Amino acid sequence: MITQENINKQYLPISIWRPILILSIVVGHSFAIYSGAWQYDFERGVDYIAAYSWQNSFFISFQLEAFFFISGYLFWMGRYVEKTLTPGTYYQFIKKKFARLYVPSIVFSLLYLYFFTSPIEARGLLDALLLGKGHLWFLPTIFWCFAIHRLLAKWGHKHLELYLILSFLAIYAGTVIYHLLPGAFTYLLCRVSRYYFFFVLGASIRNTRIDNRLRGTSAHRGARQYTILFALLFLLLWVVSMFDNWHLVGDNNIERLIDFAVSPICALMGTLAMYTTWLLMERYSYSFRVARAWVYLSSISFGVYVVHQFILVEVVDNHLLQLQSFVGAWAIPFTLVIIGALGSIAVVEAFKKVL
Repeated sequence: MITQENINKQYLPISIWRPILILSIVVGHSFAIYSGAWQYDFERGVDYIAAYSWQNSFFISFQLEAFFFISGYLFWMGRYVEKTLTPGTYYQFIKKKFARLYVPSIVFSLLYLYFFTSPIEARGLLDALLLGKGHLWFLPTIFWCFAIHRLLAKWGHKHLELYLILSFLAIYAGTVIYHLLPGAFTYLLCRVSRYYFFFVLGASIRNTRIDNRLRGTSAHRGARQYTILFALLFLLLWVVSMFDNWHLVGDNNIERLIDFAVSPICALMGTLAMYTTWLLMERYSYSFRVARAWVYLSSISFGVYVVHQFILVEVVDNHLLQLQSFVGAWAIPFTLVIIGALGSIAVVEAFKKVL
């Protein structure tokens, strides 16, 4: 049962944003077959709806980066504000994070292989254990973000601007390295470098000049203006990044290059827009019932993320044609959102101690 004491320990803006981001990812995955993000053979009889080709890209445009930002921010809060994260040894820190992140990745990746992969090959098994299968890539990636930042945090604090610039440039470097030398290790490097900057930004933003400015004179008005600015830039850059999906340029190589260059900046604008809303939300008081509802939803978000794709893949792979006959082609993704969200919550509630 969630008490007032539990609520007081939470940073409510994150408790509110975390389930919003999770729902956004569920929505994005529910539309994934129409964008090509998930492979699906529409010759099986399910109608392809071109109008649903952009939703996956929009609803998973900055949301994953935002989760890394939140993880970094909570790392900063636990270490320097609440002081609940004691320094300890590096080994103790890694051991705790490995149990929290890598072990669930291994367990659920094995389940993913068992249910959705046949035959299971040795290479696929090793890759799944190292990288995480399907959406579970998130867990090993964030583990390595914690592991690397724990080593570099002291240096990064002293050279913050350089640390942030190098972390941001690493996004592009990691992608290029993987493109030139594809393999399991370079794929992991690409993933970690893609999201490490956002983790570092979350762990460091309270020490940046932009945060000082937002919290300074006329902070409320400034936060609103920055929220609007970042949101507009995000939308503009998202449209530009969609040139590749919509083939607006006409040259695939140029379109992919534009997406490669713009997508990280688009995610950055979306993440900063989210952060500035936190500053606005800090000024509001929430009733006990409202706060309790958000804290509960936040508490099950990790489990919903882990479970939802199992449910969606099962429905998409084996029951989509029947679903279309029941609800109609246009209602399929909306029905998947409901099934994925409510089904995940039910599973998490049933296995609370595990998830």
